[in-house]
Amino acid sequence: MNDLISRIAENNNYEHYKKDYIEVYGLIVENNDPLFRGRIKAKIFGYNESIPIDETSWISPNYSYVYAGKNGGGTFSYPKKDHIIKISGTDQYHLEYNVIVELNETLVEMLAHSYENTQVLTYDEDEDLLVIYTKNYYLKTESQSDGGVLIWNKGSYINISNNNNIHIQHQGDPSHIHLLDDLIHNYAKDKHHIDTDTSLIEAPSLHQVDSWDVRLGYYASGSNFSATKCEMLKVLLLGIAGVVDTKLTPPSPMATNLVNSMMDMVCSETVKIAF
Repeated sequence: MNDLISRIAENNNYEHYKKDYIEVYGLIVENNDPLFRGRIKAKIFGYNESIPIDETSWISPNYSYVYAGKNGGGTFSYPKKDHIIKISGTDQYHLEYNVIVELNETLVEMLAHSYENTQVLTYDEDEDLLVIYTKNYYLKTESQSDGGVLIWNKGSYINISNNNNIHIQHQGDPSHIHLLDDLIHNYAKDKHHIDTDTSLIEAPSLHQVDSWDVRLGYYASGSNFSATKCEMLKVLLLGIAGVVDTKLTPPSPMATNLVNSMMDMVCSETVKIAF
């Protein structure tokens, strides 16, 4: 950093201050803009190092190319101290900054893994924030082996890969959702909670729930009734019915017929449970 500052200080041409246009380099030393407009104060190498910061002018940003509604720009990035920037203007009291001279070193290391056609929308190492497109390599997570768009915030991320798979994962992987071609894979380490007025699942072939504990009903969390293994119950009831039938005078299959007719209504043809 010191070598870079020395080179820039040598190249800054302060004869520009006598002309109509200034273009120099400086170091951000103040970023607490009371107007919240992204303004900064900078140490301009070779010129104002000895001037107290309070006596220097605020320098406005000139980097927004997105329009926000009826007036003004619609992009913003909080300026950070100790960054070298390019400054320009008509005189030392009317300056703007618009270029950060060097890329973040960690970002450069990422780009070294996947440089061609990479697009970085934003990266903040301090906040662990990254929005990026890569062609064929992962940067923050090995699940991004097919590249694509990655939105990353403090370990949680959304990845839309170049093969059109979508991966949503919570920090540390306590829960995730994978959309893989015709498969959707949901995982939650503790609880999968759906709260809605109407939930409709259409699975013409099979809807399978693999769990040690399945609860159904309006007050499912307080359910105390067990689901019935209908086929086993039918064997039991037919056995009892057979004994009853032998006691009738004259003997009759009436109890057995009753059980058979009722079981057709009691046993579900569409819902099955494990043994």
